[in-house]
Amino acid sequence: MQSVTDETSTTFVIQKQKTEALQYYYFDTTWKKINSIKSYQRNDSDIAIEHLSLSGLSHLKNYKLKIKSHSNEDIRNFKTITYKDNYNFKAASCIVDGQPKTLNPIMNQMTSSPTDFFLLIGDNVYIDFDPKKLIKLKHVTPKIIWDRHTQARKAFPLFYLKNLKPILASWDDHDYGKNNGNKFFKYKNTSLNAFKIFFGLKKISSKNYEDGPGLSYTAKFGTQQFIFLDNRYFRDKKGKGSHWGPQQEEWLLNLLNNSTTPSWIINGDQLWGGYHPFESFEGDRPHHFKAIMKKIAQASPHPIAFLTGDRHLSEVMEISETDFKYKTIEITASPLHAKLYPSRWDKNPNPRQIQGIAQTHNYVVIRSKSDDRQMSGEVLSVGPKNKILFKHKFKVSTEQ
Repeated sequence: MQSVTDETSTTFVIQKQKTEALQYYYFDTTWKKINSIKSYQRNDSDIAIEHLSLSGLSHLKNYKLKIKSHSNEDIRNFKTITYKDNYNFKAASCIVDGQPKTLNPIMNQMTSSPTDFFLLIGDNVYIDFDPKKLIKLKHVTPKIIWDRHTQARKAFPLFYLKNLKPILASWDDHDYGKNNGNKFFKYKNTSLNAFKIFFGLKKISSKNYEDGPGLSYTAKFGTQQFIFLDNRYFRDKKGKGSHWGPQQEEWLLNLLNNSTTPSWIINGDQLWGGYHPFESFEGDRPHHFKAIMKKIAQASPHPIAFLTGDRHLSEVMEISETDFKYKTIEITASPLHAKLYPSRWDKNPNPRQIQGIAQTHNYVVIRSKSDDRQMSGEVLSVGPKNKILFKHKFKVSTEQ
């Protein structure tokens, strides 16, 4: 897969057999050998991961990547990110790797139409799930964490693209390794290290990216910034303390204070989810949520919108000036391929909802354009057979 990418550099993540000797090349005007390689493995697994780093590239060129073994070669196409004021990207969450007959069509569909990049925004790997028996695992170990990543990597059509696109990811509870997990999870550090290895986020070296605490990081593409927050590693028990932890909150506020562009804040579980009984920042700790959202709204002079997953339904919420200084939106995208549930909007109506769909696999397409004081565009929820489940035009502006 292609991971961290800017206008002049990119990173690739290669999964291979540990004993397999591979050589890597990229094509500009001639084939050139890639020598910047970092390898990661476990003693109890026959799978290894390698990160390839390339720099000195141009966003105006098309490139090829060649992976060569003693008996075979695999060639993929790739580009870097172009600096511009508008992006077309796709976001998805909740992706179970069992049942390929239903997984493959929706994922192949998502990857078959043009996009600038993909955002996987949580529950991208169900660590605590057996995809063959289709049951939850009673226990998770460091080996299971590693093995479940390798199994998902083998299963997802997203990782077999001929024309590579950058994939940026964050987690929620299932790829963290524990259902509704928090900072007390026994293997939190093992899980954090594995996620960064498999999604190319180890020691990010790019002018447009910045590492934050835990799994948090930010990516700046053109005139938009994408801030990925870690909603598990620092999380307190429900009803207590903090959702993101003081260190991450401070990092986020400093980032927004120094931002020069509009931002998307991306979080694994819902933010304004106080209307339902399931996990959300607002529902789990309403007073702290209100306080931190007030700080976020005041931290940046540029508009902020929100993108979340987890809920096994997709919806668009309009967040009022009462809740966030100026009108903004929260887009929830879920599930791409996971168990379907009734929305429960009849029992737990969402007063902020302006679009919503449940009981179907789907992903969202976001077309977003921005300038200094405004971010506008359109969000579409797309289901099987390319059915448009809903669409909504949005505008977020600090000048009301």
